[in-house]
Amino acid sequence: MEILQNNASRTYCISMCLHDKSIFCYGNYPATAFILNPDSTIKKLSDGDPPSSMGAVYHDGFICLFGGWTAAGNTAAKYKLSTDTWHKICSLNEALRNVSCIVGNYGIAFVGYENSKLYLYNHAQDIYNEIYLNFAAKTFKVLLQAENRVFLIDSAKNIYKVSQIS
Repeated sequence: MEILQNNASRTYCISMCLHDKSIFCYGNYPATAFILNPDSTIKKLSDGDPPSSMGAVYHDGFICLFGGWTAAGNTAAKYKLSTDTWHKICSLNEALRNVSCIVGNYGIAFVGYENSKLYLYNHAQDIYNEIYLNFAAKTFKVLLQAENRVFLIDSAKNIYKVSQIS
């Protein structure tokens, strides 16, 4: 295994997402954003004001970041790949941490660690829709999408079909 970046500071709370054979990474201490491509090169992204350690997902030319990890956050940001610029997006109604995100024809769906709602983000209108989950999932949650259906897995290893957005 080849080490592509050696950082002497502590490494934790890194969010990642894939797009076009590259990996977007955000987090660490202090927070840093970079893109890793298959040729083993790292491009450090421009400094902006993105929140630290959050859920990340690629959508419509942007890397979108939501929530926080070690400390819950209600801020969100997006990074435009083509211009290397950061943009603020509307704040969440509640602070989230340990966010899991997916993308579908409904936009971006995400859920936080201890909340009982699922959020849908409409990128074009810069708004959120809140969906109350009709089941009592345990703390840590992961969203996944398979065959046009959305599922949530919780820390108790329960799997729920999220019928509200499927």
